[in-house]
Formats: sequence, C-alpha cells, structure tokens
Amino acid sequence: MKALLILGAVVLVTVVLPALGYLILRLFGRSLTPEQQDAEALFKERRRDSRYFWR
Repeated sequence: MKALLILGAVVLVTVVLPALGYLILRLFGRSLTPEQQDAEALFKERRRDSRYFWR
C-alpha cells in the first residue's frame, strides 16, 4: 500500500505537474521560450508525420 502511495506521488510530480504548468502558461498566453517553441514545433511535425505513416 505504501509503495502505491509513493508511485502515485512520483507520477504526480513527474507527469501531472509539468503538464499542468504547460497548460496554465498556454491558457494565459505567456510566450514560450525559443527552446520550448522548437520542441513544440518538432512535436507537432512528428504527430503530423505519424498520422500519415499509419494510413
């Protein structure tokens, strides 16, 4: 039981909090750093390419 609690805390810190921070930044219109913009553009490009790959 204690292990599940620790695992849940690890998932919360590593996955949920960064995603929540990203969403808050995007919702309030704060501009991303150039590194974040590059990463987002690369992510969108890969997502678009994967859509065509599976057709």
